[in-house]
Amino acid sequence: MEHTRIKMSKQAEKYFNRLDNITQGRIREGIGGLLEEPPSGDIKQLRGEFKGLNRLQIGGFRIIYFTDGKLIKITNIFPRGDVYKRI
Repeated sequence: MEHTRIKMSKQAEKYFNRLDNITQGRIREGIGGLLEEPPSGDIKQLRGEFKGLNRLQIGGFRIIYFTDGKLIKITNIFPRGDVYKRI
């Protein structure tokens, strides 16, 4: 049985590594909730030009991702105010 994997884009990983340890821990914990069945967290499917992407809200941050079978690909991590301008 194959397990679900999480992969971060270089852009998301670069932003994640710049965050403080406490924030990284909160985001890591929230992303871990995506592995649960069903996924847990404040998740919404995006609409319009962003159709096919999902948004996970963790405090003031938004994690943009999509799923492809057993792969969860995190494309971006942004502060709340910037996310939809910069996708």
